[in-house]
Amino acid sequence: REILKRLINAVCFLAKQELSFRGHNENKYSVNRGNYMELLISTQEFDPLLQEHLYTSTIFRDTSVSIQNDLINSIADVIKHEIFNAIQNTQYVAIMLDETTDISNKSQLSTVLRYFSKNENKIVERFLGFDDMSADKTATFLFKHVNRVVEKFKIENKLVAQTYDEAAVMSGHLNGLQSKVLEKYPKAIFTHCYARVINLILQQSLECNKELKIFFQGLNSLPIFFSHSPKRLKALSEFMTKKLPTLATTRWNFTSRLVHIIHNH
Repeated sequence: REILKRLINAVCFLAKQELSFRGHNENKYSVNRGNYMELLISTQEFDPLLQEHLYTSTIFRDTSVSIQNDLINSIADVIKHEIFNAIQNTQYVAIMLDETTDISNKSQLSTVLRYFSKNENKIVERFLGFDDMSADKTATFLFKHVNRVVEKFKIENKLVAQTYDEAAVMSGHLNGLQSKVLEKYPKAIFTHCYARVINLILQQSLECNKELKIFFQGLNSLPIFFSHSPKRLKALSEFMTKKLPTLATTRWNFTSRLVHIIHNH
């Protein structure tokens, strides 16, 4: 049990810091065996119990891929159970969905529940996880997903809102996800993702103005222009102390910080 506590702490630390667990080469001769193993190895220098376990235990070494994944999934289950308990003590719940393509070109669907937490005395948003929807992006598939979440957390009579972006499969009032959810859960009023709308309106408005369009296209290319050349980056650092922020690849996003830096210099 004491060893398991240490392993769970390592998993929670890496997850909180959003660090990867695995390394490219995790054998004992590797100079970098991945964050999970390296964290345990570093910790065991000050922890005789963990050190003894890592070097002498022949079973349940707790460093294999399958055991790492089991620990992660078990911790996720505990967190979801806490969310479930909190939701049972609240009257109203909203569900939020959004889809994006990750670096491995998989379509990932994120699910968030929004509700009032009595313990924290404020409205909170709890992320439930990602689901691969590369094979099926239809409203029917999405509705089945929403239905599973609603039934799992027992919020059939508490669901009062649903929030998605403007994609037709999500917000369509005839055959979109929001219409299917509203048909089964009449209290679940659809609320558009207004933050996304504002970003999109700004982008499309700027594209109507030739001068602004050229300005922002040039602005977006500046970080790439300097980051790809040490010589250029050195010349830039002599002119200004602040670094140019790297632009996010998120759709419909502009970095105001970059605009302020350029304006001030």
